[in-house]
Amino acid sequence: MEELAKADNFENFHTLMDRLTTELPLEITTRRRESQEGTRTTRRFPARSRNTAREGRRGDASSRYNPAAASHIQKLYRTNCSKAMREILDGTSSYCAIQTERLYSYFKDVFDREAQTDVRRPECLLPLPLINLTEDLEQDFSPRVVLARLTRTKNTISGKDGIRYHLLKKRHPSCLVLAAIFNKCKLFHRAPRSWKKSMTVLIHKKGERDDPSNWRPISLCSTIYKLYASCLAARITDWSMCGGPISSAQKGFMSCEGCYEHNFLLQTAIQEARRQCAVAWLNLINAFRSIPHHHIFTTLGEFGMPETFIQILRDLYKDCTTTICAMDGETDAIPIRCSVKQGCPLSSIIFNLAMELLIRAVSSGLASFNLHGKRISILAYADDLALVADSSESLQGMLDIANRATEWMGLCFNPKSAPPSKSKAVPGLWSGRHGS
Repeated sequence: MEELAKADNFENFHTLMDRLTTELPLEITTRRRESQEGTRTTRRFPARSRNTAREGRRGDASSRYNPAAASHIQKLYRTNCSKAMREILDGTSSYCAIQTERLYSYFKDVFDREAQTDVRRPECLLPLPLINLTEDLEQDFSPRVVLARLTRTKNTISGKDGIRYHLLKKRHPSCLVLAAIFNKCKLFHRAPRSWKKSMTVLIHKKGERDDPSNWRPISLCSTIYKLYASCLAARITDWSMCGGPISSAQKGFMSCEGCYEHNFLLQTAIQEARRQCAVAWLNLINAFRSIPHHHIFTTLGEFGMPETFIQILRDLYKDCTTTICAMDGETDAIPIRCSVKQGCPLSSIIFNLAMELLIRAVSSGLASFNLHGKRISILAYADDLALVADSSESLQGMLDIANRATEWMGLCFNPKSAPPSKSKAVPGLWSGRHGS
């Protein structure tokens, strides 16, 4: 704490953080080695049974029972029960077998690309409302707030620093040091450079396993960074919910489960359509990996987020790099100039805010469907959208608006994601009278 208090400039603070992130993993490694050595010297094995008949019967069971696998599942269940259940039901996910050179080339095109910034803003994108409730965003982090976020964490895989959440809970249970670190980052509007280096693992989604686009990249970031990002995300979420930047049509990554609500509204609209109900299901191609950084910060500024707070977020996205993990090792570092990182606590709320221009552009139009006096035009669940109108012509106008908005935002829709079409007029469209 004294050294943190004396760090009066960012370089001194950065040097101190480098030393901290180096010492913590060494400390836990030393303790684990000492524990293992103590276990070897004191461990006693039970005497071998002389009942040969009983041994024969046990021999059949031992061929089916794997003690190492059972111990692994037991330990995993104690630290992360949901991950243990996924591994039992789905099996352990295999590593990506695509060559690192090919992965590097593909993801470099995805992450390290310059977005167009000189495209004229379409008239359909109306100005965003100005939110004045900004006092809570710029307050210092108290140890109580940091401890509340740390308590909610699960002991997930660490990033390049090798630090896991359980080590932070044991080493800094009061969170006084962590709160001081986060307040220094807020004071300098900068984060340690080591926090900007991540490692990306690939999880197979569907389709051919030799196609890099069929693998979902999950970023393994520094644990201390993720805790800091979680504190920032909680404040942004509270600001969004109280001030109203997030539309009621957006249900993805929100505190309440809204997928059932959207499904109920869609089902009711189709069932009770007296004349016609036209629906288009849309999905954005690699939305998380494609959204430009300049669009994110422009949107936050238009909502009225303080510039000092935007500077903190902008620095977290500046000069970031990642390596892609494959079966034959890691790729070289790839600069990240666009996208939000899947695996970062900030990504969900930042993405929702960045999507507001598109959602508001569609909902502000005249086209919609009247359901018992309630006007329904768009239903969103993160990057999955459903446009609802009372005619095919009105729906086509909504699709045109959505297309112009996404082009300006640097995104595009996936033509393969729509359900089977029941109309030849518009892909992904259900159009007709109920019961026909």
